Amino acid sequence: ADRPRLTPGAPGGTLPVRLTDDDLATSLAPGGRLDALLSAAEFATSPAVDANGVVNQALCLAVDPDLAVTVNAMTNGYVVADSPESATSHPGTGRDAARTWLERLRRLAHHTCVTATPYAQTDLDALARVGDGRLDEIALHKPADIVDRILEVSSTRGVVLLGDGRLTTGAADLISAQGGAVVITAGDCAAQDSASGASATADVTPRRVSPQLVSVPYDPAV
Repeated sequence: ADRPRLTPGAPGGTLPVRLTDDDLATSLAPGGRLDALLSAAEFATSPAVDANGVVNQALCLAVDPDLAVTVNAMTNGYVVADSPESATSHPGTGRDAARTWLERLRRLAHHTCVTATPYAQTDLDALARVGDGRLDEIALHKPADIVDRILEVSSTRGVVLLGDGRLTTGAADLISAQGGAVVITAGDCAAQDSASGASATADVTPRRVSPQLVSVPYDPAV
């Protein structure tokens, strides 16, 4: 995952795509953050290290579709805005790095579990307060289809990865309304209402939300 970098565009989109900056070119290139993450997964599941396939069977790649869309667009060439206020731009430098990284990710995805995060790691509690069903679908249902199309795989459905976010009651109700899912959250699941200071952490027992909704805390250090 990465923060969104595609700039707002004209209706129908523009070609080449325009990014807010060229930091992804560095991140995708050898030695960059996204390259290092992918390299670690490739190494851990390689035949020389994981001869019996134990790590590969235990691993699931969580991919933000916003990143997949952006990198895929970069492979056809792109431009970078000169400044947030400027309408001018200059050519991006990461096309080749994007092509290589995306092809490596596809190869890895073809032999391991893959799941999609909510689109652009959206705040599901804020989305629940908006109450727009179309946005709910984009955030929770479309991501798997996007990841499948770009990576050419069939990703695992029924999983919602919140990353650093908190499973609040609003987010839990939103997920349950979409059909229920296993929710993976950070180890510290506490959350407070920003106005009252009262606890806003979801109660995931069957009394409050669908029995299909299960919160599974994870430890990033493991």
